[in-house]
Amino acid sequence: QDNTLLLLDGTDVLARLTEEKKQEVSGPVWQWMQTLYNDDRKVVPADSKNYTLQLREDGTISVKADCNMKGGTYAVEEKHLSIEITHSTMAACPDDSLENEFVRELSGAAIYFIQDGDLYLDLKYDSGTMKFSEQCQK
Repeated sequence: QDNTLLLLDGTDVLARLTEEKKQEVSGPVWQWMQTLYNDDRKVVPADSKNYTLQLREDGTISVKADCNMKGGTYAVEEKHLSIEITHSTMAACPDDSLENEFVRELSGAAIYFIQDGDLYLDLKYDSGTMKFSEQCQK
């Protein structure tokens, strides 16, 4: 016996909810503003325009990590978010670049929420929270 919940139009409830959650975070280019770790350490990029994340409705991502562009996939289920970076350009970034830390944190995302128009990614093991603001389009 199949216990799958169907809406009146025959759509799977979980699939519909997953799509609604994707639409909640997909579209805008999100700029990394800071990460606050649970040990009170705070990392703030010198220029947040150099660290961006875009989640697309088709489940793919576009990431600007300082001097490199990266791509991959993401999945949303309720408030859980997982990001997998699968490819990257290979430019050598400056010594003070936060590229590696940014990518490591994105890959460690576990839960997301939106508050006051900002996107927050809680990292695995309750280790910290990344904060993103929507990039202004000029």
